Amino acid sequence: MSFASTRLHRFHRWSIFRRFAPLTIGLCVLAVHSTAWCQENEAVAAETPRFNRDIRPLLSSICVKCHGPDDEHRGADLRLDTPEGIEQAFGGGTDSSEAWARITSDDPSSVMPPPENPDQLTSDQVATIGAWIQGGAPWEGHWAFIPPRQLAVPAAGQGWAINPIDHFIAERLESQGLTPSAQADPERLL
Repeated sequence: MSFASTRLHRFHRWSIFRRFAPLTIGLCVLAVHSTAWCQENEAVAAETPRFNRDIRPLLSSICVKCHGPDDEHRGADLRLDTPEGIEQAFGGGTDSSEAWARITSDDPSSVMPPPENPDQLTSDQVATIGAWIQGGAPWEGHWAFIPPRQLAVPAAGQGWAINPIDHFIAERLESQGLTPSAQADPERLL
């Protein structure tokens, strides 16, 4: 191998490195951030179950087929898509909840969902429902029907905030111990 081909080989090797270095660095940053995101999600999962986030999807996918708005196919005259139906089925805690007794029953003639139903609750889902019932089984209206409310604009960010959104961002940055970056030059904003 000649001296010129060795130099060319080294140059080629470095050009490949330069070409893939940003991709490699980007993937490493993504891996670090996704790990942090997963840890945040685990912390959220350890919270008390909420109706809209944890319970409504279970009821909608498994229970509302038979206990929903369709009068012809409704079982036990129980609707699990209304606040009244939820109170009737899950109110009173796990000791007096008829739905909880049926969900945790070993008797095939009374267990819900019935054994012939292809959609069954997993043990984690049953535990989530139990924790929600123990928390008082609070109903939350569907997010689309909750009227928006005006939030008070935080006092954070007085030095640099231009509009109300900036104040909310400044409050979050301060809570994380961060400071905002300086205003970008107009050339950089293009």
